[in-house]
Amino acid sequence: GKLNLRVENTFPVDAVFQSNQAKAEQLKNASDWAGLVAHAAQWGRLQPERVEPQQYLGMAYMGLGNYGQAQEPLKKVAAMRPQDAVARSMLAQAYEQSGRYDEAAVLYKQMVTEAPNDAVAWNNYGAALGGAGQPAQAVELRWRIAAVRSAEVMVGSPMVALAATSLRMPASLSW
Repeated sequence: GKLNLRVENTFPVDAVFQSNQAKAEQLKNASDWAGLVAHAAQWGRLQPERVEPQQYLGMAYMGLGNYGQAQEPLKKVAAMRPQDAVARSMLAQAYEQSGRYDEAAVLYKQMVTEAPNDAVAWNNYGAALGGAGQPAQAVELRWRIAAVRSAEVMVGSPMVALAATSLRMPASLSW
């Protein structure tokens, strides 16, 4: 399948970068994940100061289903760009797919703290908590997701949206 993720430039563009990124995009768009692994690894050796080869390498490993191998380049991207939500999301997905739910939950918690109205981040956080053996917290987050989605469709009073985001699950309900 196709991964619809963007790769942002971090340094001035030069001819070497342009040709490597063009080839990486071509391989990504063709879902040639093995080719992208080889290309991104070689590009990373050629331009180690750039984050983009690591992004493509992580993306390619994820495309191949090699989530454990995707973690190292994605950790490098997250370290080079700590505010990059896409990079952290990809790393969290790689952790989750590798059964490292606790580590995924830490990243998702950071994301929901930074973007409290992001229903997808809340959903992913809940799934990671559930995988980490914290079902009560995961169920609580399901209510938060419903509240965020309700607030997204409500138009008008900020107080209505605030009330919607403070919903709590009744103790009598379980998932």
